[in-house]
Amino acid sequence: SVKEWEETATLLRDSKDDFENIKISYIRQKEVFDQIDWDNANARLKLAKQLFYEGAGVKMVNDALLFEDREKVISNLLKEKERITKNSENFSNEELLLALNSLRDIEDVNRFEKATLHFKKSIELYEHFTNCFEYAFVLYHQNHLNDALMAYNEARKFAGSEELLRRSHLYNNIGLVYKKMQRFDDAVANFSEALSIGRLLAEKSPDESVSTVAMTLLNLGSSNYDAQNFQDAEKYSSEALVLYRKLSEASDKYLSG
Repeated sequence: SVKEWEETATLLRDSKDDFENIKISYIRQKEVFDQIDWDNANARLKLAKQLFYEGAGVKMVNDALLFEDREKVISNLLKEKERITKNSENFSNEELLLALNSLRDIEDVNRFEKATLHFKKSIELYEHFTNCFEYAFVLYHQNHLNDALMAYNEARKFAGSEELLRRSHLYNNIGLVYKKMQRFDDAVANFSEALSIGRLLAEKSPDESVSTVAMTLLNLGSSNYDAQNFQDAEKYSSEALVLYRKLSEASDKYLSG
């Protein structure tokens, strides 16, 4: 009957889909085996690999990896990992503060070298936005511009889409690096990104974002001027001037009040 034929066709189609899924899983598992560092692999992983390539079934490969108290061992490892992570973060922040403190010692002619060592230790211990950003800032002012770009790009990994102020400062500073390199088109692109983010921030907290937007507009005006985009230079500089006047008026009211 037509119904029986349709049921048979469905079974065949499902079987074909299952076969394709199993084939894909096998290929992906083989890729994982190929990417494991076998010099550091334990005996269980090596046995599982051997069985897999010999064509052993799923149960035999599983049995090679499973052992008594496995969950207990994993639980202890996770607790130890958490303890190490907390300690690493604390030591990282200590090194960051030591780096910044070293820079304040103007009598020490080797302060930048000392600060650099502390920055590198901080990042190696526990990399996060602040130590990458601060290190990049120092590299920029020491004219190590390629290294500064690398550090800012590392910082970008920790700037989430919702962290508008952080991202605005980040793109603005990347723009400054490109400006110093005289790569004005790249500078303008990054300042423009910073401005877009700054305007979004202004919609949420206008009082906190005015100075950030004004600074970015000024940088955009300057970079466009350097790139000989004089019309854009005038537009952004004029807008920056308006905002700086507002900031000045607000500051005068605050001081007089």
